[in-house]
Amino acid sequence: MTNKFTNYFATKPALVSLVALSLLIDSIIYGIITPAIPTILQDEMKASTRVNGLLLGFYGLGVLIGAPSISYLSDKSGKRKLYMILGFLLLGVSSLGIGLSKKVYQIFLARLATGIASGITWSLGLACLIDIYPPHKLDSPISMAYSGFTLGMMGGPFIGGIMYHHFGKMGISYLMFGISMLNMVFRVLVPDSQQLRLTLKESGKLDPYKPIETQSVDLEYTENNIELDLSNPNTTQNYEDKRECVEEKGGVEENGDVVLESPKISFFDLLKEPRIMAACVVTIIVCGGVSGLEVILPIYFSDKFGLNAEKIGYTFISLSMSSVIGGLIFGRVTEMEMMTKRFGPNKKRYFVILAGNFLTGVFTMVLGLTKSVASSVVVMGFIGFCFGFGNVPVMAALGSHISLMSEKRVAEGMTSSGGGGANSQVYSLYNIAYSIAFLLVPIISSIIYKSSGFLAVNMILGSTMVVGTVLSIGSVVLFSKGS
Repeated sequence: MTNKFTNYFATKPALVSLVALSLLIDSIIYGIITPAIPTILQDEMKASTRVNGLLLGFYGLGVLIGAPSISYLSDKSGKRKLYMILGFLLLGVSSLGIGLSKKVYQIFLARLATGIASGITWSLGLACLIDIYPPHKLDSPISMAYSGFTLGMMGGPFIGGIMYHHFGKMGISYLMFGISMLNMVFRVLVPDSQQLRLTLKESGKLDPYKPIETQSVDLEYTENNIELDLSNPNTTQNYEDKRECVEEKGGVEENGDVVLESPKISFFDLLKEPRIMAACVVTIIVCGGVSGLEVILPIYFSDKFGLNAEKIGYTFISLSMSSVIGGLIFGRVTEMEMMTKRFGPNKKRYFVILAGNFLTGVFTMVLGLTKSVASSVVVMGFIGFCFGFGNVPVMAALGSHISLMSEKRVAEGMTSSGGGGANSQVYSLYNIAYSIAFLLVPIISSIIYKSSGFLAVNMILGSTMVVGTVLSIGSVVLFSKGS
């Protein structure tokens, strides 16, 4: 019985569950105080409504600090587990700090610390998936992880509204602390990436790197617009031989010998990749827009319809559930052979990103025209669905691209698959984009709402999403090389 229990945690389903739970908890902690912010800041602390967006923005500032610093250390050392455990500890302690805060500056500092912790667990959790899964099998596990994220981000306000109504600010803090500690225990039980790879390899459950065959495309997109011919049997066989040698000896291949040090993919390498930068730009624009909605919707529902924190939380169910459904459906759709043959093994994700985020912007503008709670909830459901299916491929595209960059270096004998990648750094770059969005857009949204009202905010956010998505992702679809 004990062996069955411990063996479960050394499996791919356990890893996916861990990452999904990590993203779920991170995003719950982001959104759980959203419905209560007007009451906490305006009623309890007598602060201006202008600081509401700034409080959410401090979470983004924390992510901006935590994600790149720890992801660099993690990629350099190859360790994920230790840093994630520390992240969950910080997440729990800072969550208690929110409940104990009596003054505005105290809750801002606690919020900053939760952002730092979330940046750590976010980027390292997603990196664990691309440590284990090859590029062509990333969409389904990432869609599962993303479901945790969207359920938490959209469902957090629902949970927070109920908890604050019945148990107050400390009730919210105790809940956040408890789920953080639960996730930390889960992280302790799941092996670190290197150990998990070896365990899966020994049991024959580690997926080999196999390029997806298409009817007209034999080349896989790699880095800096250079393509690697993975249809050549000699290339793929050389790659497999080098990876096995590296994993067994714990080093990297260089001039026929295994050595301990090798060239690393750096942040500067990532910044040179057009597809990575396009994904980050659309993340800033669309995630920023949705975070802006999360700030103004509670204020709007409170001012316009007199809803309390609990009822405001209920309205976010439509956003959360539809976003999960959209993410899960299109995670599967993107992996379909039909999509691969029609659009290419990697470029297919950008077509889905383009469609989903474009529609998210359109429905955001429609939301500004609604006149009742019921119609607002219906449109929020459409926003959530489109946001879900438009953003699952963003994380999958980043993971696939960094994997291909790493595999190219392995095939050329430059580095190992584990040592030369920047698996957590690419997601820290994603988190930087995400934190910029959460740092700036909620503040801007609050100011616009205060001065111009609900319709103006939605029109500005929605049109920015539409134009920004077309310009960033449209350029990849039309002009970038590779499949």
